[in-house]
Amino acid sequence: MGTKDTTLREGLQKFYQEYDSHLSHKKEGLPDDVKSFFLSHDITHVLFGCDISLYGEGL
Repeated sequence: MGTKDTTLREGLQKFYQEYDSHLSHKKEGLPDDVKSFFLSHDITHVLFGCDISLYGEGL
C-alpha cells in the first residue's frame, strides 16, 4: 500500500482510491459500529500491505 514513510492516513486514502468500487461498507446508511469495525479492518489491510483478494483477506 505504501512505503515506510507513508502515514496511515495516506495509506488509507490510497487503499480507498484503489478499491473504492469494491468496498460495500463505504456506502451510506450503515450504523456507526459497523463503520468503525470496517475502518479497523481497512487499517489492517494498510498496515500489512494486503489487497482485497481472497488471499489478502485471509492473511
